[in-house]
Amino acid sequence: MKRMKKLAALLLAVMMVCSMALMGCGAKLDPADQVIGAMYELALRDNATPLKDLLGFESEDDVRASIMEDGGENGLLESVKAQFAAYDVEVTDEELQGMIDSVQSMLAKLTYTAEITEESKDKTTVVLKVNGFSMQEIQDVMVSTQESEMAKLTEEQQMAIAGGDTDALREFVVNFMTEYMKNVAALEPAAETTDITVECEKLKLDVSGKEKVAWLPSDVNKFAQDVENAVFR
Repeated sequence: MKRMKKLAALLLAVMMVCSMALMGCGAKLDPADQVIGAMYELALRDNATPLKDLLGFESEDDVRASIMEDGGENGLLESVKAQFAAYDVEVTDEELQGMIDSVQSMLAKLTYTAEITEESKDKTTVVLKVNGFSMQEIQDVMVSTQESEMAKLTEEQQMAIAGGDTDALREFVVNFMTEYMKNVAALEPAAETTDITVECEKLKLDVSGKEKVAWLPSDVNKFAQDVENAVFR
């Protein structure tokens, strides 16, 4: 459960800091519902294309550099690798990418709609309707996968792990996480949706070296947390 939450947080905690300051009106802004939908794509699926196309960034790297807390320097693969390293478990890039691919295929099943419900000169409210996955089902998959992988261990392997053999531990953890991610990816999202109400303001951000004003969440940390809570219920 903890590992799944950490991985979800890695996919979802983008902390979109954008040199935020109020800007005078005048120029026509991109529709707030489209911006919020694009931010959902970036936050949940690490998909920078919608924001790039909508706001006029020159590249997806520029989107991440402007929007993400770390400037996009720490890629998803490196971030997940660091999580394993914290447990003294080394994994190859290929193994990690397989796990990430499984999670991304899971998240690709999710759908959303965004609708402007209130709009004024300085503030706009967007309601994001999203479906998501049951955390109870995810936990059940974790337990069943663990039991299945433990049952595959020979007595010799169990003794090696218990004795602190790092190679034996690494093999078990990698096998477990690989199967766990595959099994989680097979889950289907719930049909019912959750509403996320997003209060937006006119804020400035750097768009490939040019300052641009856009409707952005007044509280980006809350936006990321609300998405996580709605997607993993």
